[in-house]
Amino acid sequence: MSNNEEKIYAPISGAIRQLDVVPDPTFAEKLMGDGLAIEPSDGNVVAPFDGKVVQIFPTKHAVGLESNAGVEVLIHIGLETVSLDGEGFQAHVVQGDWVKAGDTLITFDPVFIKEKAKSVITPVIVTNGDVLETLDKTTDEEAVAGKSVLFDATVKGHVKNAKTTGYGKAAQDIVTAIGGKENINAATHCVTRLRFALADQDQVDKKHWKIWTL
Repeated sequence: MSNNEEKIYAPISGAIRQLDVVPDPTFAEKLMGDGLAIEPSDGNVVAPFDGKVVQIFPTKHAVGLESNAGVEVLIHIGLETVSLDGEGFQAHVVQGDWVKAGDTLITFDPVFIKEKAKSVITPVIVTNGDVLETLDKTTDEEAVAGKSVLFDATVKGHVKNAKTTGYGKAAQDIVTAIGGKENINAATHCVTRLRFALADQDQVDKKHWKIWTL
């Protein structure tokens, strides 16, 4: 396997699902990227490749990693699980840790999540698909964590040197659409949601507000 090729293993065991059946438009419509979802059969989440933990939320319901080849993957355990505020989850890594494929990242209580959250289905998303030449998804129906290959990816050359983000411009556009920073009393965010408490709702640009709340 060349330096630009990456096998992305299943981070969790269970039944493999297509994203379009995930009951959340952010994932079902691939707004964060392409991928697959898994209905977990247990509560163990492992690293899908050798790489670095680039983000783990304080609520421990989601983790983002970057492979040595430059593929970025988000593992989002369940839906609307941010509201659990970390209850039912235990993180075994921190941001900046280097991990090997199969290393334990997070453990969770699937029974508790099923009872308290919208769903326990776990999207596994490649969030920087623009840097890939190809992304081939498995046709298997079941995954074994750390053993089943979910994706075969080929990364474009010189990804590390070419990476840029447009977050600054997007942030400016969002703030403008909701009436400027003076209209923001508080803001909270998850991997897939950004929520504001506003001083005056009438200042919101309703034409753009629907776009920003997807």
